[in-house]
Amino acid sequence: MDFSTYVRNAILSWIKGTTFPTAPSNFYIAWYSSDPGRTGTSGTDITTSVRAAGRLAIAASGWTAISASGDARKIENSAGLTIGSAASTISSTHIGLWDASSGGNFIARAVAPYSFISGTSYSIAIGDLEFILD
Repeated sequence: MDFSTYVRNAILSWIKGTTFPTAPSNFYIAWYSSDPGRTGTSGTDITTSVRAAGRLAIAASGWTAISASGDARKIENSAGLTIGSAASTISSTHIGLWDASSGGNFIARAVAPYSFISGTSYSIAIGDLEFILD
């Protein structure tokens, strides 16, 4: 996982004594057919092709406690997530994490190659969505 420019700026502002942004009650997953970059605007967003309903919500409380992974720290989804039936046949290369269902602030990106087949139902099992900081 690679944090966005928004998050990097927020951390540095916090170190300087500026208030850190309040965490939203939900985060949202978007899919990309190319690297979204650190701003979320460089890649091709294919979310509505993967999931007609748009970005997939995950509650901020829907993650495990922070745990160690060697020297790194990680969290995983603590409940299964239903993506639903793919709106079209398409392949993703990345996922992005946002703080809003549309628009909002881009939080992070990760490489996530996957092929979706139109009409096929998809889900994310408990623990399959990991965010690791090293």
